[in-house]
Amino acid sequence: MRYFGGLFLLCLLVAGCVPGGTGSLPTETPLKASQLQGEIEKLPGARIREGNPVRIRYPAGVLFGDASVLPMPGGPDLLDPLVRLIRRSGLAWQLRVHAVSGKGAEYDSLLARERVKVLRAYLQASGVDLEKISIRVVPGPGVPLELNIAPLTEKK
Repeated sequence: MRYFGGLFLLCLLVAGCVPGGTGSLPTETPLKASQLQGEIEKLPGARIREGNPVRIRYPAGVLFGDASVLPMPGGPDLLDPLVRLIRRSGLAWQLRVHAVSGKGAEYDSLLARERVKVLRAYLQASGVDLEKISIRVVPGPGVPLELNIAPLTEKK
């Protein structure tokens, strides 16, 4: 448990390094519906699963290392284009976070919850309207981060 306390403080430190507020953000042109699919396909590190809704997946080893709360080196290079897409879309998004560490279900659930805290802090510091975001921990195996455009059906 001490391990996660230290990691949480480190996460807060990292999140504090991201420019805050929307005043420092450049003006972005909202995306048209016809542009959205093309922008989704350009997301670095993401795997796209066609369907309705389209699912954007960041597989294991791309964004998070095994049993790691913090994104891997280069994480902002993957997250920043996603953040711009979320902001420009003006739509509601559902994010699902999984964690499988091999250390048991309780540890995996705690790991996923800590990843949610890091992602929420990063999104907020990057100017994303958290009222349009639903982030939840999903028990069991799955890709570390999966998201799709959807009506906001649950509270954070």
